[in-house]
Amino acid sequence: MAPRLKVNLIANFAGRGASIVVALLFVPVYIRLLGLEAYGLIGFYANLTVLLNLFDFGLSVTMNREMARLTATDSHEAAADFARTIEIVYWAIGLAVGGVLFFLASPIATHWLHSEILPVSVLRNAVVLMAVIFTVQWPLSLYIGGLMGMERQVWINGLSVACSFLQAVGAVIIIKFVSRSVTAFFAWQAFVATLQTCVACLLFWRVLSPRRRPCPSWSAIATVRGFATSVSVTSVFILLLNQIDKIILSKVLPLAQFAGYSIATTLAASV
Repeated sequence: MAPRLKVNLIANFAGRGASIVVALLFVPVYIRLLGLEAYGLIGFYANLTVLLNLFDFGLSVTMNREMARLTATDSHEAAADFARTIEIVYWAIGLAVGGVLFFLASPIATHWLHSEILPVSVLRNAVVLMAVIFTVQWPLSLYIGGLMGMERQVWINGLSVACSFLQAVGAVIIIKFVSRSVTAFFAWQAFVATLQTCVACLLFWRVLSPRRRPCPSWSAIATVRGFATSVSVTSVFILLLNQIDKIILSKVLPLAQFAGYSIATTLAASV
């Protein structure tokens, strides 16, 4: 096995494992500080985020493949033009989906989520912050896909672990010493998500290092349309099979009961 491939594999396993461990360790802390209903909101957001990946349309995987192909053939200018094109499309999708989620905050809080303790205003504010987090974090998978294509797995996983730790520890500090509310929790997550996306974006363009300013090349999308479509169709079926039960139960169950289901599915997925 090539040394670089071995390092990348180790980085992927270590990064993913560390992020999972950090997330699991703080579950009982969140529940103790915020309560089961608040953790049910956190579980709802996690499942909603995964489901909304339906709108990825295979672009992050396509970015991974094209960055690997173009940089391997030393076509850095073509790679930069392609990346800028997909970046514009991806940000547009994120803003559109995040905007829709923002305007649906009140209906979701009133008619979808069922809380016995948390007031509707808190639920609404939480969903608004979910929309903000989704919007700023949406392009992250695109930059990660590009960096992976350029074999920067160590950087990617280092950033992922650092941000996971910052999200968890920072959230506990905010909740314990600033405001013991789920709104404060999501506000902190929005801050870290913004930071992570900005750092990933800077890393991506620094690694690519185009010699000139990248220009959108809309014809490049046509060349990868078939691949992106096939990936998208496969992803749709996988996401629906994995998430449809959680979305339905978030509507049917009270938030406290849904929190228990979220914990069980998180433990199962972590394996």
